Amino acid sequence: MSLMVIKNSFSIAIRGAIPDSEYAKEYMNSVEEQFKGIIKAHASTSILKMLMTKYDGVSGVREHIMMMTDMAHKLKAMCVQEEERLKIEKPDVAYVTTTHQKKKGKYNITESSKIQQTNANAAFGSTAPKGPFRCKFCHQKGHSQ
Repeated sequence: MSLMVIKNSFSIAIRGAIPDSEYAKEYMNSVEEQFKGIIKAHASTSILKMLMTKYDGVSGVREHIMMMTDMAHKLKAMCVQEEERLKIEKPDVAYVTTTHQKKKGKYNITESSKIQQTNANAAFGSTAPKGPFRCKFCHQKGHSQ
């Protein structure tokens, strides 16, 4: 009787993929074996979705945070340990940190803007051309490509 109730609780497509058995416990074990791979695939797609989701700027920040926490709770419910997976795989992300050195005494706004301008030029190169500009294609002076 319990086997009939269990079989009828699944949809027809799922029932067809699971081999028949006489006992309910054997039937439930075969259902578990059938869905082990599906749970792992669903967990990996959920992890990828969580890692690739970025704030779009259109919806509210609160909605984005709630969506991310909902994904995290779903992953915890599936007993997925993301930290262990990330320890095994080396991430492709490099984190950049910057520090701001504060001077003692009075702080002048013009000094800070000069420091920022010199740092920007050092990082990205000078924007002003040195000498007459040349075409990068034909190497003639007076025009540029």
